Parts: sequence; structure tokens; C-alpha cells
Amino acid sequence: GEWLGGGDETNVLTLREFCKKLQFARLPLDGALRYFLSLFKLPGEAQQIDRIMQAFADRWAEANGGSASASSVENGDSSAAAGETQVLGAETAYVLAFSLIMLNTDLHSPKVEAKMSKEQFVRNNRGIGPNGTDVPRETLEELYDAILSEEIKIEQREYIRGTAREGWLLKQGGRVKTWKKRWIILSGSVLYYFESPKELKPKGMLPLEDVIVRRSQDRPFSFTISCALDEGGLLKTAKTGSDGAMHQGKHTQLVLAAESQKERELWVNALNENIITMRFCQLDGRESKVPPRGQSVRSVITEERSHPSSASLGYSARSNITDERSHLSAASRHR
Repeated sequence: GEWLGGGDETNVLTLREFCKKLQFARLPLDGALRYFLSLFKLPGEAQQIDRIMQAFADRWAEANGGSASASSVENGDSSAAAGETQVLGAETAYVLAFSLIMLNTDLHSPKVEAKMSKEQFVRNNRGIGPNGTDVPRETLEELYDAILSEEIKIEQREYIRGTAREGWLLKQGGRVKTWKKRWIILSGSVLYYFESPKELKPKGMLPLEDVIVRRSQDRPFSFTISCALDEGGLLKTAKTGSDGAMHQGKHTQLVLAAESQKERELWVNALNENIITMRFCQLDGRESKVPPRGQSVRSVITEERSHPSSASLGYSARSNITDERSHLSAASRHR
């Protein structure tokens, strides 16, 4: 975001070419804005934000036929303001995009107690078209409803670099075996769990090193993640303490449950694809061939069986991946 919003010629040209690659045709303004802001972290400097939002508005208007004189309202035809279909021009889209970001913060921030009403939003955006014309009330009401029903995720978790899968799962407690709903994110061969999607700091995390995933009978559609090298060994978990810092966990296994068989299989497959492996190793300790260092492979998923001797081939993992705990702490310090 800081690079795209830079004022140098190279930055400006990069931002322009970046926006040209985006397909905004037939996307409503709020939908295009959601997608746009999911691609990078919006910077904090006002001038950088201004450049980025202007480039967004120009591209969105161009893709939807809203060049400077495309709209009847923007040419001063008051009939469009009375309710006819209007094509929003770039300047109107620019003002509205900023207005939607402010509305998004107002409606979804827990720090804002008095939420903006629909009538207030419409009133605040009167006369934002050229020559003081109004955007149709119906358009503004639809935008308000869209933001109210679904928050635009602007702030991103700096330490998470793209996600392989995320969603709600049930997680069993470590010492107290109760089940709690947690928002789970799988990213960069690390599993994070949060109290809700809005939380920026996780309750805990598990690097997917030296682990094996098994379907479980603890609960319908459940599965476990445990140490592949040492049965009953400690996982490399970390959890957030009461002091807000990350501390080493004492989990021997992580037990999770999905809402359906299909959801469980999707999570199991995603976990398998993101385990990082240095060498293959059978669970009985006999080693097999060594793949290239850092190669990501599928770990073998074995059903929970009543006879331990029937355990099948699993994989261990040792890698030189970045220490996610240090990365998380650094991100928190810079927040």
C-alpha cells in the first residue's frame, strides 16, 4: 500500500498499471471497493490514501462507462436525480468511496456507540455530483445496506501473508475439555485461531512442522493435529497470555471439529497441502527417502483405529521456515 500510494513517477505509474489489471465491469461500487482493499494494506498517510482512492475511482468509472461526462446527472440533467438509472462518474465515485470507508468504520467499530443511520448517510452525501447534483437516493440506500450487512475488511493482519483456508471451527480446550467456536486461519504453513474474524491478534497458533493429521471420533466431523515424531509429544504451539504476549503452549494435540463431513475434508486436505516436510518417516520410526529441503507434501491421514498396530504411513517435518512467533511479535510491536 505504501508503495502504490507513493508520489514518485515510478510509484504513480505502477499504481495506474496495477489498476488497469483489475476487472471492475458490472461490479457495484461497494463490491469493487471490497475487492480492491483486499489486495493490499491501505497506508496511513493521507496523500497516499488520496492517490490510491483516486486511481480506484478512475478505474471503476472507466470500467462501468462513467467517464467525466457519461452520466445524465453529471451533465446537469435533474431527471436522473429524480430516480432514473445513473452512471456514476470518477469524481462522484471518489467521494462515495471515501464515504463508504467512513461508514464502514462507523457501523462496525466497537468504539463507535452512536451508529450512523441510513437517513444520515443519505443526507451526508447530498450534492456530491457535479454542479451540486444528487446521487439517486435508492443508490445511496443500497450502498448503506450493503456495508451494514457485510463489513469491508480494511485492516489486515500484518503477519499473515495470504490464506490457504479460513472459517469457523469448534476447538476443544486443552486442560478443560470444553468446545468453543473459533475463527481459524491457515496461512504460510501456520494454523492461527481467533475469537472472531474481527480480532487482529490470535488466541494461539501452531506451525505445521512435525505434525500428523487424523480424523477423530471425539465429536462428529472432528480431526486432530498431533506430533508425528513422538506419540504424545508436545506440539510447537504458542498462545496469547493475559499479558498480551505470546507464550509457548503445552498441547500434545489440537482437536478441531467442522460442521459437516464436507467441511472436515476440505480442512483436512488444506492442512495436508500446507505441512512442510524435510524427510519422510514412518510412525514406527523407520526412515524412508529424503525429499528436497522445504518441500511441501501431503501427510498421510489415518483413521482413528482401535488397534495401534494398524497405524499407516505418516510424515514428519523439519524446515527452516521463518519463525512465525518472532514475526507475530514484530508485527504487534509495530502496530
